[in-house]
Amino acid sequence: MYRPEKGRPRVRILIALVFGLTIAAMALPSTGSPDTPRRVGAKQAAVANWPMRISAARLVQNGPTLQLEIATAGPFSSAAMSAARGRMLCLEILRPSSGPSVRQICLRATDGKAEMVRQELRPSGSVKSTRTLTARVSRPSSRRLVAHFTPASVGLGVGLYRWRVHSQWTDSQDCSSSPCVDFKPSAAARARIVVPRLVGCRATGASYRGTGSRSSRMVAMSFDDGPSNWTPSILDSLRRHHAHATFFEVGNQMGGRAAIQRRILAEGNSIGDHSWSHPVLSGGGAFAVSEVGRTKSRIKQQTGFTPCLFRAPYGAVSGNLIELVRQRGMLTIQWDVDPQDWARPGTGAIISRVLSQTRRGSIILMHDGGGDRSQSAAAAESILATLERRGVKVVSVETLLGLAPVYR
Repeated sequence: MYRPEKGRPRVRILIALVFGLTIAAMALPSTGSPDTPRRVGAKQAAVANWPMRISAARLVQNGPTLQLEIATAGPFSSAAMSAARGRMLCLEILRPSSGPSVRQICLRATDGKAEMVRQELRPSGSVKSTRTLTARVSRPSSRRLVAHFTPASVGLGVGLYRWRVHSQWTDSQDCSSSPCVDFKPSAAARARIVVPRLVGCRATGASYRGTGSRSSRMVAMSFDDGPSNWTPSILDSLRRHHAHATFFEVGNQMGGRAAIQRRILAEGNSIGDHSWSHPVLSGGGAFAVSEVGRTKSRIKQQTGFTPCLFRAPYGAVSGNLIELVRQRGMLTIQWDVDPQDWARPGTGAIISRVLSQTRRGSIILMHDGGGDRSQSAAAAESILATLERRGVKVVSVETLLGLAPVYR
């Protein structure tokens, strides 16, 4: 989480994660000469026909992404911002301690759609270069903008930076002879980018799931019965092919393997609960409560991550077990692709079975533990390479189901 800096004169304004505090600074009244841009204060804006007075600005880190929210006094559109020179709505990024803005992230319209562009600035403030920013932009209302992007995409690494939102408008009452300008906050806010730590996920939707949506070109890869000495090899393959998976782990296999578990999470994968000793749990009751609860607790103890997914050993489920698992904050996950790699039918057979059965929204079941998994590890490399060539994105089960991650 973001941490405020103590002491003078280096005071940082805290930016929190989505569950923390937010920055929402109000504009301060100011006047300028007729030859300079004028900051529009609350009293003037009340009578001015000026939509771009900024009523609130917020920039928060949500795990690996930044979320920018801007609210204005009046309605605006990205097309209107692009229609004439002298109009702008931008997030300015400044050096950590002092000095002018080094870049800005601005709204514009392309083919009728709102998008953000990144502009590198010269010390004088003039634009040195412009390129489209990879960002997700939404307009909850005609007076609000919400944009999501990664810190790296706007040139920010771990550490301090300063920011403020800047609007400028022409061609309206009181803003025609010289542009009206507003800033929020009035003085740039100090904040820090931190390395996000994944600590869980939110179990939402149906309690029992066997596939994801068939509408997107995504499939989920999952591995059962680990962690084991074969897990690192599978992780290598996932990383090579820019893919991710969920590892459903057995509690009594975790001893001495906390480092492997931490690597699973650090590389963007996830961990699920697969019971303590891999028995049939469909009968529910106190035994199932113990098997599920002990494993969930040990995963959290060794990694700091609290799983929100459970897979029943042998796929043996019942209504009682599904409800028991849901009461403990987890969904029960099955599959629709099973190559029976646990039986070691040969690497080629595993590959063929997976690729012939997989379609959009599939959840693929494989194994990284419970025996010699050399065939599974070799098959995983080929399966991932083939799916990558086909343009199919391989993700964790959580991502396929749209479950929100929880960061701290």
